[in-house]
Amino acid sequence: QFSAFLGYSSVEEIFGGFTITENNFNHEGLYRMWREGLRTLRGGGEYLSFTTQIGQKSRSYTISWTKPYFMDTKWTIGFDLSKSCTRYISKEYDLDTVALVLRANYNINQFVRFGVQYRLKNGYVDLHHGAHHISELQKESNIHGLISAIGTSLAYDSTDHPIKPSRGFRSKLFVEYAGLGGDHQFFGAGYLNSYYFP
Repeated sequence: QFSAFLGYSSVEEIFGGFTITENNFNHEGLYRMWREGLRTLRGGGEYLSFTTQIGQKSRSYTISWTKPYFMDTKWTIGFDLSKSCTRYISKEYDLDTVALVLRANYNINQFVRFGVQYRLKNGYVDLHHGAHHISELQKESNIHGLISAIGTSLAYDSTDHPIKPSRGFRSKLFVEYAGLGGDHQFFGAGYLNSYYFP
């Protein structure tokens, strides 16, 4: 699947991007691709996608891979690798980040899913030429560093369609702790509910 988008926002002005998705990817075909061709990359039932978005004040690139029923179990595993650069806060500096998320989910039943994830994210503030002489900016820009965090979630989903639901209820509780190494330590929690009706 291939999709492209173009939009406008008061922060970003004009932005756009595209997404390429393969819903039947086979990672084992990577080892045979050079001998047998691109057809070896299909047939594994895995999900692979690449998304990029470019605007006046930001750029982002994300690649995601997901394998359902890992080793013939109810576990779904995957990862997200992303890189971004933004100038939302100030035109005087860019915030560059690289992040890796390793995730695993287990279907307790057809409605309830348990998940765990590990997140590694490194951020760096790049002051533009001419802004180095501003001492206050130099002080405020010293917020970069490595985040190493582990999280868990519990989700309930009774909707009638996984992609385009028209009725049903979704609820998700998520907690995360950062401080397994890295430069920052914090705790986060979220609770999200969505109700769909025709």
